[in-house]
Amino acid sequence: MTPDEVLSRAVEILEHDGWTQGFYCDAAESILEAESEDDRKYAAWQAYYNAPVCSMGALHRAAGLTANGEWDSNRLFAEEFGTALDVVGKATERLAAQVDTSLIENLEECGGRPFALVINHNDSPAASKEDVVLAFKRAINGKAGS
Repeated sequence: MTPDEVLSRAVEILEHDGWTQGFYCDAAESILEAESEDDRKYAAWQAYYNAPVCSMGALHRAAGLTANGEWDSNRLFAEEFGTALDVVGKATERLAAQVDTSLIENLEECGGRPFALVINHNDSPAASKEDVVLAFKRAINGKAGS
C-alpha cells in the first residue's frame, strides 16, 4: 500500500462514511441508541469501522487500521501493522503540506509537526468537510512530503 492509495481511499471513506471534528470517529448517535451496556460497547467498537471520521481517522481506516490507529487482527496480519503505520505517517506528511493553514487558530503551537497540522486543520471551527477533502486531493496530486 502506498501513500497515494491511502490518501485516495481516505477521500472515499470521508465521502461515504462522513466527516467529524474532535474525535477519530463519531460514535455518539449509535451509542446513545444502544439499549444495553453490551450494545453500547459493541456500537463504540463498530464505530471505528464505519462511523464518520476525522482526517486521521480516515487515514488510519484507509490503511486497514481502526479509526483510532490500532491494529485489528481481522484486517491486518501482525507483520503488516508496522508497514501500515509507516504508510500513514508518509500520507500524513503529504496531507500536512497541503492543509489550509489560514484555518488553523493555533498554528504556532503545531510547530510544523505533520500530525498536529492535520488534526488542528480538521478540528478548526473554520474548516469544513470540503476544506478537508480538498487538502486530501491536493496531497494526492501534489506529492508534497513524499
